[in-house]
Amino acid sequence: MTLSETNTKESKLPLNFKTVNKKFTADDVLNAYSDGKDALKNQIKDSLNNGLQISSMSSNYLFEKLKNKGVEIVSMYLRILNFNEFDSLVVVKDPDYYDKTKRWDIYAIAKEINSGIDSIDLNFSFMPESDQIDDELISSEGFVFEYDK
Repeated sequence: MTLSETNTKESKLPLNFKTVNKKFTADDVLNAYSDGKDALKNQIKDSLNNGLQISSMSSNYLFEKLKNKGVEIVSMYLRILNFNEFDSLVVVKDPDYYDKTKRWDIYAIAKEINSGIDSIDLNFSFMPESDQIDDELISSEGFVFEYDK
């Protein structure tokens, strides 16, 4: 067994290093690091879940408001960009998407909803309905959640 193997196996410290504070062993330091890492992982998971709920509720609210304005939504998808940034892809019926007044309403409502969200970044994107829309292609772009109306 080499000196570095002995040092690593016995004290779990790098060669030629020791703990400065004698109150803590190398295991104490490593365990504290590991516990902190686990706590951070749980915090990120909770933040991600919270952000997903907010983006889901906001997208649902957008759906309801657009429906009340006479805009027909074909489908909606969500994707996670990171723990506090999300995209909502909204597919709008062709006539509604290409009607200038309705399209302005769509963007105005999305902007209004977005202005009320402080805890996450939610980006709304809109596209017209098309026969070429493919759920597999959309999911390959990261939109793994589809709105279930």
